[in-house]
Amino acid sequence: MRADRTRGYLLVVDDDETIRGLMGDVLRWLGHSAVIVGDADAAVARFVEARDTSQPFDAVLTDLYLGVGDDGASLLRRLRSLEPTLPAVVITGNPEAAPASDYEAYGFQARLGKPFRLNELDAAVESVLHY
Repeated sequence: MRADRTRGYLLVVDDDETIRGLMGDVLRWLGHSAVIVGDADAAVARFVEARDTSQPFDAVLTDLYLGVGDDGASLLRRLRSLEPTLPAVVITGNPEAAPASDYEAYGFQARLGKPFRLNELDAAVESVLHY
């Protein structure tokens, strides 16, 4: 992690505008820097931009269901093709459904069920930052 970062530099992907706003506010309150996007294509674009400017993300947090196009699991495959060791948290309102129920098999290091508490978000982020 760069010295000018308080904790982590995070890429957050969720198709719900309200969730995006809340996640950004809470993560910044927890001391993280966060880039918040609404779909997989925007996530890949921002990921490449950050990598190419020598400011790579420390982790990605992605909703499992992203509306039209890629879901969180396919997004993670795309990002891992660019950075194989990228730590990732899957966020879902249905933690018992695949792939969230078997999140590690899909390459995620942590799962966060909606709705979640502040301490649960903090713990999930910290677990992947120290992965």
